[in-house]
Parts: sequence; structure tokens; C-alpha cells
Amino acid sequence: MRSIKHRNLWKSVLFLLILSLILSALSALSIQLDRNPNPLFNFCARDLLQEPENTIDTLVIGTSDAYSGVSPLVWWNQHGYAGYVWGEPAQRIYETHEYLKKIYQRQTPKVVFLEVGNVYRDPSDGLNLDFMVKAYLADVFPLVTYHRTLSQFSFARLRAKPGCVARGYLIRSGTQGVSDQTGGYMKPDSAAGPINYFSARELGACIDLCRSHGSQVVLLSVPSFADWNMEKHNGMTALAKKYEVSYLDLNLELKSQINWKTDTVDGGKHLNDKGAEKVSVYLGDYLAEHYTLPDHRGDSAYSSWNTDYQAYAAEIKKLR
Repeated sequence: MRSIKHRNLWKSVLFLLILSLILSALSALSIQLDRNPNPLFNFCARDLLQEPENTIDTLVIGTSDAYSGVSPLVWWNQHGYAGYVWGEPAQRIYETHEYLKKIYQRQTPKVVFLEVGNVYRDPSDGLNLDFMVKAYLADVFPLVTYHRTLSQFSFARLRAKPGCVARGYLIRSGTQGVSDQTGGYMKPDSAAGPINYFSARELGACIDLCRSHGSQVVLLSVPSFADWNMEKHNGMTALAKKYEVSYLDLNLELKSQINWKTDTVDGGKHLNDKGAEKVSVYLGDYLAEHYTLPDHRGDSAYSSWNTDYQAYAAEIKKLR
């Protein structure tokens, strides 16, 4: 009887081992297949892990608002700052936390902008717990997040090499303006939008993780006509006060500069290249005013950034 139990135990162990190897292989494959020009997938995010260690001074991490609205090479041209955007579609705050753990294994950014569009995404405890579990599983098996790419097999993407010229920013050209601007976008309101306990707690964990590595933290809202309002602003202001961090809401700071007829690619949800340039210039000046960051433009170790900026500027010029 005991030998039968031992055999069954070894069979179970062997099965789990084989399953783990298969999931690991499929996870690696799914990440590679994510090198996809479709703007709904941002393959550039994970290329941050290919950057030389401890070369990134400023990190922006969050949802598609982040990679659609912030261009680190604008900072490079302005000030010589080495920045990167890690953004993914509908990224949850739990995923942000797990990604930060990976990033800090290779980089120690001096300033981290936590884009907070995801804090309001899941209002119920059930949804938060569901995505919390998925984020932990995806940390071990990225297939949990990237399984969608397996249905888009392409030998070209299998051969694609790491390296993102725009350092995580996705150039989104074209214009689909907001046709009706009579709604409640950023109109005065004293109410504070409720934030789920688990989402707020996880944001606090992200802040603590950044601080433990010596990073200065700024909560960031990228302009979004469709997704932001004063109630959310007030809720985030209160949360920033609780965690004793700065909060930069560009929906207010750039309210007079962002033109929702010309600066959005999809009717006010995401910025296009013109809107992203306004955001990026503002953030570059903000960094220069509030932090002391190195200017790397004359540093031979960063020579590739000059080359990449020229390629980026040429691409932007073709769009205008």
C-alpha cells in the first residue's frame, strides 16, 4: 500500500513539474509574441528589463494612459534625463506592484511617477481580490497576462529583438476629437470619489516599495477627458495626503493647454502625439524644477540615446 502511495506521489510531482515547464515555455513565447504593432499591446514595457543596470533615472508606470501620454525622449532632448515608461493596457494596481519588484532588480530610478488611472478601475472587493490573485500568478507565469498573444503567432515577432527606441512611449498619431464637451470633465465638485480599500492599500504598498529603494514618488494623472473628473481628483488628493506623497493631476494643470478636439486619438480617452508632447514637456520642466537629475547627453555610456532620439524625432516629423 505504501509503495502505491509513493508512486502516486511521484506521479503527481512529475505532473506538476511538467506542467510548470510547459507554462514557463508558453509564458516566454507569449511575451515574445507581444511584440505587436497593435496599440492595444505595448511590447515596449518589458524592454526596460533589457536596459543596462541602474541607467534609468525616472520611471513612469501605469496603464495605457501612461504609454500614450508620456514620451521620455522629450525629457532627453530638453534636459538629458534618462526616463522610461512601463505601461500596459488596463494594468491593475496589483500588476504595478509586481512589475515594480522586477524593475528594482535592475534599476533604481530616482523619481517614480505612479500613474493612478487604475486605482478607480475595480470598485468592488470581489474584483480587487480576483485581479490580486491573477497578478501574483502572472508574476510566476506571465502567460496569465499575455495568453492573448498566443492566438497571434508570427515568426516575425519570434525573431524580433528587444529594444524600444521611444523608451516605452507608443507614438499614437491621428485625431479623433471629443465631439461633445458639455459634460462634467473637471468641473468644480467638492465630493470625493470612493476608492476601494484593497486598491488603496496596494497603492500604499507600491509607494512603500519605491521608498525602500530610495525613489521619490509622485502620483500622476495623465489627461483623459473620458475617464477623469473632479470627484476622482479629490479622492486621489486625499489618498496622496494620507501617504504623504505629491500628486500631479495634469487634467487640471494642463486644462487650458490640452485641446480635446486635436490632442486625442480616440475621442478623449487617450492622447495622441500632439497631446503627449504637451504632457512630456510639462513633466520635463517639473522634474527640472523639483529634483536634481543628471544630464547624460554628453556621457558616452548614453550615446545610443542620442541616436534613438534622432530616429524618434524623424518619426514625429513625418506625422506633422
